[in-house]
Parts: sequence; structure tokens; C-alpha cells
Amino acid sequence: MNLIQYDIKYDNNFIPILYKIREINMPKIKCKNEVVLINNIMKKAFDLSHMMEEYCYIIAFFDLKILGIYQVSHGTEENCDMEMKNIYRFLIMIGANNYYIVHNHPNCSSKMSQDDYVITNKLFDCNRLFHISLKNHIVIGDDGYRCIDDEIFEMIKLGINNVEDYYGK
Repeated sequence: MNLIQYDIKYDNNFIPILYKIREINMPKIKCKNEVVLINNIMKKAFDLSHMMEEYCYIIAFFDLKILGIYQVSHGTEENCDMEMKNIYRFLIMIGANNYYIVHNHPNCSSKMSQDDYVITNKLFDCNRLFHISLKNHIVIGDDGYRCIDDEIFEMIKLGINNVEDYYGK
């Protein structure tokens, strides 16, 4: 399987241009679970579980086909700022209709932080505008990986901000 990592640069007229950074030759990974597949790809291609700084990537799809990977941001040990315009610029330019967001936690824990939930909420707000689906938000650490729990993911998707609203209490 060949994966293409992209970046965006501006031409002389300040028009954004999508260009290929590198092609990553990956062994065929047989896996029925997409989240496990994404985790395996990111560990093998980028060694995210051992990075000392935080990196965030988007894996863009059109239906079930991977279109490419884009590094959204490179942060510090403490945080990694993500701008929504950069995420959606890439997704629109490559023609994606769904995507995963994947990042590492340099503190070795794959536990979701409060900031991770805030970012996921912001992504869902933008998804409604652009009609591009976030399939999941995955965090990779030395202890493995985690993704947004199905119920919490559904709450965020529906725009529900607290558990009581979701369960009707």
C-alpha cells in the first residue's frame, strides 16, 4: 500500500497548492477495523508513539479509499495548536468526504485530554458546514491508542454538550 504525505504551499500569487512531500511504501495491513488500521499506519509510517513533541495528522478518505496524509501541526511537549482552516483547506483540496484526526501525546498516555474533546467539538461544527465527516479522533501513546468513546462521539456529533442532555435526565 502506498500512502502519500502532502503539504500545502502558496504560489507567487498566494494561491494554495497541494504538493506531494513523499510516498510511503507500507506493507499491506489486513485489518477489518479502520481505527486499528489507522493506528498501525501511523505507528509504522511516523513512529508517533515515541515522539518527544506532539504531532497531529489528518488521514483523508474518499469513501473507503485513503487519499493522503497531512501534518496539521507540530507542537511542543505541552500542546499542539490546530487551526480549523488548515484542516479543511487540505480536506477540500484533496477531495475528501471523510477523515480521521490522529495525534500523539508525548507524556506517553493515550488518554484523551479535555482539549481533545474541545477540538473534536470544533471539528464537528466545521463538518456540518463543509459536509465532510470526521470518522474518529485517535490519540496514540506508549500505552497504545484510544479513540473517542462511541457514546461521547455520538453526543458530540449531535451537538449535545453534556451527558444529562444525551440521556434525557
